[in-house]
Amino acid sequence: MAALDGHEAPTAAYASVGYSMPARGRALSIHAEYRVLEGVIQQSTDAGAPPTLEQEALNAEDWYRRIVRDSFGA
Repeated sequence: MAALDGHEAPTAAYASVGYSMPARGRALSIHAEYRVLEGVIQQSTDAGAPPTLEQEALNAEDWYRRIVRDSFGA
């Protein structure tokens, strides 16, 4: 859209995530973010503090609802 308005496109950003829920209300994730730097896709290093197991469970449930909605319109 930026190019249509005569602006430079923003830097591309990508995310990859996988969740495991070993117990009800608790989850673990493998999550990484990537950006294009100097023409190459590279992993971002500014990850911040890791979320708690309980927060990860909420994140996993939210991710699942969004992916089902986006994939199947449900």
